[in-house]
Amino acid sequence: MLVPPSAGAGRMPAISTPLRSVAALALSVACATATAQAPSATDLARLDGFALGLEAAGRFSGVVLVAHDGEVVFEKAYGPRDENGEAPLRADDRLNLASAGKMFTSVAILQQVAAGRITLDSHVGEVLEDYPNRAFADTVTVRQLLTHTAGAGDVDELFGAEHAAQRARLRTPADIIALHGGRPPEFAPGTQQKYGNYGYVVLG
Repeated sequence: MLVPPSAGAGRMPAISTPLRSVAALALSVACATATAQAPSATDLARLDGFALGLEAAGRFSGVVLVAHDGEVVFEKAYGPRDENGEAPLRADDRLNLASAGKMFTSVAILQQVAAGRITLDSHVGEVLEDYPNRAFADTVTVRQLLTHTAGAGDVDELFGAEHAAQRARLRTPADIIALHGGRPPEFAPGTQQKYGNYGYVVLG
């Protein structure tokens, strides 16, 4: 379930399998009509019915939006606004997307690759010339950051006591890098895969 930032006492809700299913169905509707033809009423009714079924089963809370040629053709909220279930979610509620934001970062990075500004094998130090730890800057690549194989570190450091104590001044990726960027890679880049958040801060 996705919940607004005010709910869940600061917890970062995960992206559930039902949510991925809704996203996949919405994408299939969009792809099937990605030419000049807008999504049909049947397509949108199928999407709505699928989301309603998950909502009724208590397995989905979120907003589904389909756009065609820059115009919104379907937008609807499903499920409760928060974990208490006392109010329905609204389409204009702000949702805590948590690690779903990594998808947007990945797309932005690949756009830079497509534009020829960087490559997947560019080292961090080639882009961030003043990165604090040279062992990290000179060995970790963009590809490794994207695939969690850089040894960039996990959430214990990023959301630990030191980070929390300085949260008020941590406004940008550069601020977070200044605090945590002195660390060397946790393991030799490219030799392991370990999910984490800090690598995507560096990509940001």
